[in-house]
Amino acid sequence: MSKETVGEAPASEKSACEAPASEKSACEAPASKSPASKAPIEPCRHYPMEGIANMRDLGGYACIEGVTRFGVFFRSSSLHAATKDDLERLAGLGISLMIDLRYPEEIREKPDRVPEGCGSVRFCMMGTTPLKELDVVNSSVENTRTLIRMYKRMLRTGREEIAGAFRAAAEAPGPVLFHCASGKDRTGVLAMLILSCAGAAREDILADYQMSSLYIKRFTDDVSGSNVYNMEKLLEYIDHKWGNIMGYLNYCGVQEAYIKKMRNKILGI
Repeated sequence: MSKETVGEAPASEKSACEAPASEKSACEAPASKSPASKAPIEPCRHYPMEGIANMRDLGGYACIEGVTRFGVFFRSSSLHAATKDDLERLAGLGISLMIDLRYPEEIREKPDRVPEGCGSVRFCMMGTTPLKELDVVNSSVENTRTLIRMYKRMLRTGREEIAGAFRAAAEAPGPVLFHCASGKDRTGVLAMLILSCAGAAREDILADYQMSSLYIKRFTDDVSGSNVYNMEKLLEYIDHKWGNIMGYLNYCGVQEAYIKKMRNKILGI
């Protein structure tokens, strides 16, 4: 998995995976000692953090029935290196649930630091594909176009976990943060499904995916990037095999009621 990690190797796995679990502006603060924690907590597309990479909001995308709301769904890298200020900021955003998409092995090695009062669940997005069997993309290949192979496999072997993560995100009473290691591959696929469900334009879905490689650079040595080719090909694969995103979600066992609940949650309708 494209050494998809904040300073480590890739990841993901089995069903609701084992292990218990108990941007109004482009808020980019200037470089200083602690830009992230000092910036005001206002709606942003990207939130600079001290120990969390690629922390972004899915708000602000025009859809057929409205615009995706800020402050509802967030995506990021893992929170194992989150600082006290980072956690306070997450708490200030009102995040009620964190969804960890990593393999149990990754979680054991680098467990999340969870904001006070926030719930946490785990769904390993690679499903039944063991970590040791994962076709890891050579991290020396910059901005690779081969991540599509892993993404296709994820959709097939991780459908139960993808369905579980989707339902958990739709049902959560408040804002949700979902993440994997670098917040790029597994997180990118779930973000694609949520934005597609909301009716976001394909160009916006592709742009949201492609941004990740820029935001993880100072946190990881992974250079595999988030080449838009990979997501373009994945969307084409879904259209060919299941007709559209709704067809894929149905294949995963996600009922129409959850799809409607997700759409209402992110659009506020």
